[in-house]
Amino acid sequence: MNASVEKGFSQSNKSAMRNPWVIGMIGMIVVVLAVNVAFITTAFVTNPGLVNEDYYEQGRSYEKEINKKQIERSNLGWQLNFATPEAPRLGQAAPYRLVVTDKLGRPLKGAEVSIHAFRPSNAKDDFQVVLSELTDGIYEARISFPLKGIWDLIITVKQADGGWDMARRISVLAP
Repeated sequence: MNASVEKGFSQSNKSAMRNPWVIGMIGMIVVVLAVNVAFITTAFVTNPGLVNEDYYEQGRSYEKEINKKQIERSNLGWQLNFATPEAPRLGQAAPYRLVVTDKLGRPLKGAEVSIHAFRPSNAKDDFQVVLSELTDGIYEARISFPLKGIWDLIITVKQADGGWDMARRISVLAP
């Protein structure tokens, strides 16, 4: 009876491939490798495209661009007041209003104003909306967001004598 036990799976079997401890350790290694392969495959297949190809060059020129924009902004002297809904809801259009005045406090007429909505988790959901001028210096658009969650808004104001960008982060709630 002892001879038949040693031929099967048991700790007393001298053949390594029949020892349950060896089989268990090999099984654990196979599971870890399979999970790693699955994670790597998922990372490549579901890439949201949020990293730019030329990220290094963009990083190097970032400080120069910021300094240039600060000088332009101080020369322009514009004041921007951006109003968003208190609690934006998924799929419900709501007004987003921008009031722009020049350095003398007069309304800024005839500017091109747009909002770029960026989804931090996925670049394919990004979109852009152009605001229309309601009256002198007041620009508005009704925006409906297709997904709930965090959105980054970049508001761009352009006119012949310069431009201005400002950022705002909002959270879109479920309906």
